[in-house]
Amino acid sequence: MKIITLKTILFFSLTNFYFAQDYDFGDSKKNILKFDPIRLFCKQKRKGYTGELEVIKEFNLSYERLLSRRISIETELGVTKFIPIGMFSSGIGGYDSAGSSGYGDNASYLPISTSTRNGLLFSLAGRYYFKDEMNGFYISPKVKYRNLNDIITAKHADFYLADPEKNETRNEIMLTSNFGFQKIISTNFVLDFYVGFGGKASSYNLYRGTAVYNNQFKIVDFIWTHKIEKDQIGYICFGVKIGYNFKFY
Repeated sequence: MKIITLKTILFFSLTNFYFAQDYDFGDSKKNILKFDPIRLFCKQKRKGYTGELEVIKEFNLSYERLLSRRISIETELGVTKFIPIGMFSSGIGGYDSAGSSGYGDNASYLPISTSTRNGLLFSLAGRYYFKDEMNGFYISPKVKYRNLNDIITAKHADFYLADPEKNETRNEIMLTSNFGFQKIISTNFVLDFYVGFGGKASSYNLYRGTAVYNNQFKIVDFIWTHKIEKDQIGYICFGVKIGYNFKFY
């Protein structure tokens, strides 16, 4: 898939060089700033400590620049944040001093909570329009990097935790082929509809906690276990971007 995407980008670059030699833009507005409101809320299953659902927010701003008659390039920057659906609290399994596992009726439980930190996203895409100057149907290969962060916190009223917090991170690389339709309305207002499919490679920096119990089922220690997991999945995406078309140079 990477080879196909690289070949597509190379094709767009060579095509752009050819068209740029004999096309006069005149007074056309070759720049568009866009925002996708749908990507403020994207629900998916979370990988990590809870395995629960989450909402991923992407505060995104993209810039598209017309390079030739049918070729443009689009870059995007943004801030990411994910929100687990509901805080959670659970008893973390451990072992008593005799080496047997269990909680018992009087076991002390260790509440675990999660909070989020902002991450970053960046993407780069090429576009080929079947009609001139950023109007009509198009195809667009895209590569995107996204980072997500959260804080896992363990708390206990009767036991001091020397290391109560850990920062979990997730780094994702996405390769997508988008198909869309863009329309410049009333000179400046832009609507951009798209659907795409591709693959995502993710790396998870995860922490899991284990409480150590004594023979009265009371917590006497707490141990974090660090784990790195990786996976690759396919996905389908869609969205609507709202934009403003303007002349810069």
